[in-house]
Amino acid sequence: MKILLDESAHQREIAKNAAQNNFTFAATSHMAAVAFDKHVEFSEAYAKGLLEALFELFRKGPTKDVRDQANKLSNLRHDYVVWLTKDIDSQLQKFEKALLELAMGASIVYDESIPPNAERQKVLEEMYRTFAKVANMKEWSGQQLTDELAVNTALQQLRTILGIETLVGLRMRIVENATKELATQP
Repeated sequence: MKILLDESAHQREIAKNAAQNNFTFAATSHMAAVAFDKHVEFSEAYAKGLLEALFELFRKGPTKDVRDQANKLSNLRHDYVVWLTKDIDSQLQKFEKALLELAMGASIVYDESIPPNAERQKVLEEMYRTFAKVANMKEWSGQQLTDELAVNTALQQLRTILGIETLVGLRMRIVENATKELATQP
């Protein structure tokens, strides 16, 4: 029985060492370092672009100029596309698409050559509903809105890329454990 327990403990130790080696290799490899650096570059630039787009929207409202903001974000995402997961790429495209929809709606709504009609009113309502989603309003015209197109959702995607929540939590645990260790030292 003791031999089985010793063998089991030995196998657990081997598995633990293998996991530690895999972690060390993955976290400290050149590719991991480069990928993380690229994620940081992208996330900082994209976050700056997101906030510029949001400030522009709040300053001018939904206008056809929002197209420029969407294009800047899209071009930036394309520049870093090999460093993004498909999920992150897809989520950010949704936000860019919402900005383009605002710009297209504004092109129709504010085009004075198009006479006011029911279709134009429908485009106006949809444009402002999209604007409300991007601005993270919870409701528009009595309709509950999701936050999938909100700027803060896109920013959370960028934080996810960098593992900010995990890294900060890990750092806090390390500091807490080090503080406890220091407190027990004579």
